[in-house]
Amino acid sequence: MSTLDRVRRANPWWVVAVYAVIASLLVQIVRALVTGLDLPPWVTTVAWVLLLIGLPVVAVTSFIQHGKTAKRATAGDDSAADDEGDAMSSVFTWSNTLVGGLGGFLALGVSAGAWILSSPEPPTTDVAATTVSTPALTGGGSPTLGASEAFRGLARAIQTMDVEATLALYDDEPGFTHVFGTEVVVGREDFDAQIRGSFAALRDIPIWDIERLEATELSPNTVLVVARIREVAVDTSGVRSTHAAVFTNIYVRRADGWRVSHGHVASEVVEDLAP
Repeated sequence: MSTLDRVRRANPWWVVAVYAVIASLLVQIVRALVTGLDLPPWVTTVAWVLLLIGLPVVAVTSFIQHGKTAKRATAGDDSAADDEGDAMSSVFTWSNTLVGGLGGFLALGVSAGAWILSSPEPPTTDVAATTVSTPALTGGGSPTLGASEAFRGLARAIQTMDVEATLALYDDEPGFTHVFGTEVVVGREDFDAQIRGSFAALRDIPIWDIERLEATELSPNTVLVVARIREVAVDTSGVRSTHAAVFTNIYVRRADGWRVSHGHVASEVVEDLAP
């Protein structure tokens, strides 16, 4: 007995249940592709629509074909493939249903491919090449340039999700403070815990752009650095979001380099896309 004959003879409700399981697996595959290939959310929505349309079609086809098979068995004539005048049974066949489903997903795949080809390339994140805008930039040994390079190093550490390199750029003196929005964190212990928790909640940071960077020398060993950044991040559940933020950091020069002694981050979500 062929696979198609087994489907024809199967209980229609069993066929519907199998379809529901396969549909749920297809949705998970589509979601993974949307996240992995950075596809727009409408791809998942269209996949849901196609699968929902397919549910009643599969159900009707299953009941009709099961009924035909039962009639043939009762009549004892398996050679009578079609009942004359039965328009429904000639339309709702498994071959038509399969071709329709594959055609719908093929069209979705072509549309997604066309979107990828027509989409502009994402901006390249080259934090090392960001221009420093500051009136006090006087040469390679200037404090402002040194602090600006330290901020670029922080940007690289954040984008690569190197938590240890990120924490190494913050001061460990007793007076260390940092403000996240309106939450004040005093001391490195609580600060480190918050940073580690933030990194653990992320899957990837594909883009971390410094849109503006200004450094002002307050003293030979102290520089105020203000940076406006744009970040695109993907969390562990696959949600992709774009953040706009302003970093206001006080850098102090220590024996082993520049460190953030006080900082403030004001951030807002510009765009939030479901997985």
